[in-house]
Amino acid sequence: MKNDRLFESLNIAELIVRKKTSRLKPGEEQALKNWADLSEENAGLYAEITEGKGLGKEIDNLNKYNAGEAFAKFQDKISKQQEWKEPQDLPQDQNLTADQHVRKLRNTNRFLIGIAASLFLFVIAGLGYYFYEKDSPSDLTATNVTVDQVLPGNNQAVLTLANGKEIQLSDAKNGELAVEGDVKVNKTKDGALAYTASLGNTASALNKIETQKGGMYQVTLPDGTNVWLNAASSLEYPVTFNGLNQRRVKLSGEAYFEIAKQQKPFIVNMNGEETEVLGTHFNINCYPDEAVIRTTLMEGSLKVSIPGTAYSKVLKPGYQTVLGKSVKGIALEKADLEATLAWKNGTFVFVDDDLETIMRELARWYNIEVEFADPEKRKVTFGGSISRFSDLNKVLKKLELTGLAKFKLEGRKLIVQ
Repeated sequence: MKNDRLFESLNIAELIVRKKTSRLKPGEEQALKNWADLSEENAGLYAEITEGKGLGKEIDNLNKYNAGEAFAKFQDKISKQQEWKEPQDLPQDQNLTADQHVRKLRNTNRFLIGIAASLFLFVIAGLGYYFYEKDSPSDLTATNVTVDQVLPGNNQAVLTLANGKEIQLSDAKNGELAVEGDVKVNKTKDGALAYTASLGNTASALNKIETQKGGMYQVTLPDGTNVWLNAASSLEYPVTFNGLNQRRVKLSGEAYFEIAKQQKPFIVNMNGEETEVLGTHFNINCYPDEAVIRTTLMEGSLKVSIPGTAYSKVLKPGYQTVLGKSVKGIALEKADLEATLAWKNGTFVFVDDDLETIMRELARWYNIEVEFADPEKRKVTFGGSISRFSDLNKVLKKLELTGLAKFKLEGRKLIVQ
């Protein structure tokens, strides 16, 4: 777990330093904002680093540093922390209260991100290319990964109007895209999709937004609900909810919802499951090629049910339901919110995930085909994290460092060995 948090801290630190040096790529700005919005602790640390305090001040004064001396200082920081212990490492007779656990974990995360930001400070000062735009030739030849560059996904989707007309949203200009009855469909300056309808409009037309492999998109529904779609996902919805007794949408793939609060219930229909809410934030993963459907609640209240049966579960924040062929009814379990929201926050987070699952996720985001030359590698498990905005070679090299698998990339076909 300590290593997993360090990996995540390095990713966040890299984004912070990219922002300080005006090097953020498209989509990374939102990923950094999403991370800062997760908690007051994150927001405070983000402000401390970026607003000229603490490490941010150091970054603003890069020219005053000697790279060698800076890295030596970093090593000294690490050495002073070698005797630090996580709560689970404490002697059995030394107990911590719940509040002490939380404070210790917060201090740990704060230290790790601070140290990681220091590391990237030194990287920029003297070894600017090392963690950034390219890898050294020796690194590339050290693995079976070819030098063919496969870039990550980006903000792209297709909107299908009620009359069947398709609009490529990545190519469309900002502003009004279409009019459905009295409902205006607009592309905002942030590149998202938004609907505006008059109060008296009761049009029943349906629209569909669909991301292909290698794409993601945000849409604001007619009621003000915000939805983020992951790669290879689709959402079908009415152009207005006026005149309807419920707000019902249909999802395939994965999406994160921030529901606009109304008395009118909001229902998400998936393959074999329905989720009913009044006002809440939640994530649904219902890809057809995944073995289960996972509905995870961040805040509010949520009821998950199987239509036509007596099976239903009411979720509280921090929990998720699991529905699948190997699960009788609906299972309820504690959720890893960090891992669940990783895709929305611009990160891959793997928590003892098997390689087959990881490869499905990479295939959707990088728009590649995966082949297992060695079937036994399918169940090998990995843990750690890396930015979703890294090119595929960098992700594969991180996985290869474990020594558990090797990869060969031929165009857009990835062979797992």
